[in-house]
Amino acid sequence: MNRKDFKAEGEIVGGMFKATISTDSVDRDGEVMVPAGMNAKDYERNPVLLWNHDTSQPVGRAVTLKRADREIVADFEFAKRPDDFDGDWFPDYVRGLVQAKVLRGVSIGFVPMDGGERLATKGDVDKYGPDVRRVYSKWKLLEVSVVSVPANQDALITAVQKGYVTRTAVERFGRVDVPAKIERPPVRKFSIAVSVPAIGREIATRIAREEIAKARGRIVL
Repeated sequence: MNRKDFKAEGEIVGGMFKATISTDSVDRDGEVMVPAGMNAKDYERNPVLLWNHDTSQPVGRAVTLKRADREIVADFEFAKRPDDFDGDWFPDYVRGLVQAKVLRGVSIGFVPMDGGERLATKGDVDKYGPDVRRVYSKWKLLEVSVVSVPANQDALITAVQKGYVTRTAVERFGRVDVPAKIERPPVRKFSIAVSVPAIGREIATRIAREEIAKARGRIVL
């Protein structure tokens, strides 16, 4: 099975996120996956979303799979925690890291179909550019995964601070030591005085807003 990595995009909304799982651009291996050549029949029977290509660790499923001329875009939904489940629910951990933008990529597992793999021809170079070395014109989609990146401790601690993931989940799955007390930036307070002559409430409000706008660069939110 071959693998290709792509970037996820957009925000998580209602437990779902969107990702481009294939394009016709030349990747870092000098290869092109032709979107029109994808065969997803087997995958669509069980459109599972895996964690890091681990078939024993599903975290969700694809709910849409849309093929355009130059890309394939999918919407994924993370598995919901059962009401009677006790402890850290791993799909929530992955969802939190995607939401916190710690994880920003997906990867597909695929195999070329008969006659669907070729060394780049002159026509391919004319179409895709001089960097193309190989073209997959017919291929079978086997699986899609959320993939990990080297752990960024600061990003993971920020994810805990913002409530995207739990402390115990990060310590268990991210293998990061989260400080017992997470220091927050000090809050700085500013007072804005506006001299209001007899000009009316509307003009006074505008002046106050202008003063606040001028001070925003000095306020830590």
